[in-house]
Parts: sequence; structure tokens; C-alpha cells
Amino acid sequence: MPIEKQRAYAAHPGSPSCKVRELKASTRTIELIFFLRVTLLELTDALLYQTGRRVSDLVRQAYGRTTVRQARSAIEYRQQLVAIRTLVHDSERTAQERLDDRDKLLEHLVDRPPASHAASVRETLTDDHHRIRNLLAPLRKLGFVERDAEPSLRQLDRGGTLHDSGATELPPDCDVPVSCAWHDLVQGDDRARALRALEA
Repeated sequence: MPIEKQRAYAAHPGSPSCKVRELKASTRTIELIFFLRVTLLELTDALLYQTGRRVSDLVRQAYGRTTVRQARSAIEYRQQLVAIRTLVHDSERTAQERLDDRDKLLEHLVDRPPASHAASVRETLTDDHHRIRNLLAPLRKLGFVERDAEPSLRQLDRGGTLHDSGATELPPDCDVPVSCAWHDLVQGDDRARALRALEA
């Protein structure tokens, strides 16, 4: 039945009680059923809209934190370069002393190549898992259908099941499909972060 017709049936329970009494019991029952159905649809739409806004807020905040962290890293990187340059031009110390000091400065550098800004935002989102779990909990109660056909619903279901069981890490044999963008985090060695990435 088209949604417009359902809304038309649902509109009558708000009518004055004298008009409602004039209706047959079966008609009142149908109108009440459609009123409840349309109300449920509207509340579900409102929840999904609010969830979308909350997701946007979480991503925006992660973007901001990532930008600050990258700016801080750039400043630290520049400071290390200046310190290395000072060591290179320090003629009062022996070459071996300068090399030893250089090695001390470089030991804090990370070996992995720098990630893209988007990858850094995704990683930052995995650090905010408490708020993400609080966001996902009401969604799980909606009872989505066609879970097998939609990867995101399978992720929601699997992440919720793991969380309910008290798991803190994603099992290595997890078969839930994820997008290419999240693949490295979900399949990474840090299985606790992998679980948080699956939830995000």
C-alpha cells in the first residue's frame, strides 16, 4: 500500500472522539494500525536523521583532531631537522659524537610512511570508540532486515555481537566485508583497533 494512503488512514485517530465513535470497529482498528505504523516510520526516520548528524559530528571532530595532530607532527619534524642541521654544522665535536646524537634524534621517527589525511581521520575515529558504540546501540534495536545483503548491516550486527560477548579484539577469521578504505585497519595486526575500525 502506498505511503500516502497509509498516512491518510493514520490521520483519523486525531479526529474528535464523536467522529471516531461513528466509525465501525474494523475501520477504527485499521486506522489505529496505520497510525502506529506511520508514527513508527516517522520516529525511525528521525532517529536515522539524528544518527546521520551525529556521524557527521564525529567525523568533523576526528578531522579537526587529525589536523591538529598533523600540524603538531610537522612542527616536531621541523624541530628535528633543525637539530640535525645544528649537529651537522657543529665543528667543536667529533664526527662520532655528532653521529651518536643524530641517532638519538632519529630514534623517535616512525618507520611507516605517512598516511593520507583521510586514513589518519579513520584512525582517529577508531580512538573514539565509546561514542561510536553509544551511537550504534540504538541502531541495533531497529531490527533491520536483509542483513546478509548489506555489508554495513552485517558490520553492525557482527560488531554488536562481539561487543555483547565482551570481546575486545576482532577475531582474525572475521569474514565481514569492509570497504577498501577501512581494510588496512580491520585487517591490521592491532586486533583491538581492528574491532573499533569495524564498528566505525
